Amino acid sequence: MMTVDLVIPMLNEAANVHSLFDAIDALRQRGVIRRAVVGDNGSTDGSPSLCQQRGAIVVHEPRRGYGGACLKALEWIDSQPEAPDAIAFLDADLADDPESLPVLIGALTEHDLAIGCRPNRAEPGALNMVQRVGNIVATSMMLLATGTRYRDLGPMRAVRRDALRAMGMIDHTWGWTVEMQTKAAMLSLRTAQIDVPYRRRRHGRSKISGSILGSIRAGWKITTTIWRVRLMWRADSAGELKTPPIPVSTRIAESGDGR
Repeated sequence: MMTVDLVIPMLNEAANVHSLFDAIDALRQRGVIRRAVVGDNGSTDGSPSLCQQRGAIVVHEPRRGYGGACLKALEWIDSQPEAPDAIAFLDADLADDPESLPVLIGALTEHDLAIGCRPNRAEPGALNMVQRVGNIVATSMMLLATGTRYRDLGPMRAVRRDALRAMGMIDHTWGWTVEMQTKAAMLSLRTAQIDVPYRRRRHGRSKISGSILGSIRAGWKITTTIWRVRLMWRADSAGELKTPPIPVSTRIAESGDGR
């Protein structure tokens, strides 16, 4: 079986922690994931302590930024003697159902990256109009920049460790997911896009879509990240992006409801 570590970027999600880790504990007991590593982004509501009580590894990145929290968690994982075969990513707000993770992880037997796509199975109100329009614009821009047709920028995903290392992720902010997908396209990684349920947030407020300003900032960051990665690839093919030590295919595979 594939060894998988779960990365959870977190900022002030105390109200969701116990429900989240009830689901994670079930996955650990089934051998789906080995451990959960929380990248805390400066929480002030006691979230880190609650996560530690539930058996998570907690690392701290005080500088605000979604990608920074993910990178800090990955830094800890890389420092351990037994590296995982793959990394899964899950937000702490429970909008994505952790029970979808086994499907994404299972797709890594034939793919390098598996993305949970939300629009087709989102419950009413889970994705607002700004999110839906922004998603269409961003994926259209990635198609123009890379020739790869993505259907979503969903945060829940799983990726083979060697593929993630080949991407050389650097973004510290909201451009994290789009950087990963743009680089996956540049590297011709085998990517599965799998429809997953998406729920309305039960507690707290989104750090991005919860405000107009946050949505504007995220949109700008996503746009600039796509073209920054594309231009970097053209300018220096021997730089950040390198051919990964894994079999690759130019075909982007789709599975799930969107097949």
